[in-house]
Amino acid sequence: MEEVWKPLEIYNGEYAVSSHGRVMSLKNGVERILKPSVGSAGYPQVTITFGKNRKSRAVHRLVAIAFDMIQDGLEINHIDGNKCNNNLNNLELCTRAYNMKHAYKIGLSSRKGVINPLVKINMEIANEIRREVSSGKTYAAVSRKYKISQTQVSRIINNERWIIETSNAL
Repeated sequence: MEEVWKPLEIYNGEYAVSSHGRVMSLKNGVERILKPSVGSAGYPQVTITFGKNRKSRAVHRLVAIAFDMIQDGLEINHIDGNKCNNNLNNLELCTRAYNMKHAYKIGLSSRKGVINPLVKINMEIANEIRREVSSGKTYAAVSRKYKISQTQVSRIINNERWIIETSNAL
């Protein structure tokens, strides 16, 4: 696909974005490709200066803005799951629900185990919790120590969370 450049009208044409996901400054009549950095969420971003304001902007959002993809209530999805691939043909508009399902489907997100970004413990700590409760510590004491709820302690003990694998082999 041939690289197509479009001006970012929201910045008075001082910046342009390409269909390949590159951002160019056009300030003072000098064309300069901006080097993206990776933001805390893992998305490439560039710093845009407009007047006296400096803001970091995600490259995929700038591509979507320049190529008229933005619609209220919809998100931008990276079709291949690669946050660094901001090529126009890798971006699509979708609902939040679809974006989440897509992330689970291609393995980018999970609600289970240590790859869940919200997880507080791992299997080793779950086993420590089991040992402490079996040695007589209360659920309340264990939950305070590991900063998890007593319900979560109970679920670990009852093998509803952090399940101990059992083998049927003799």
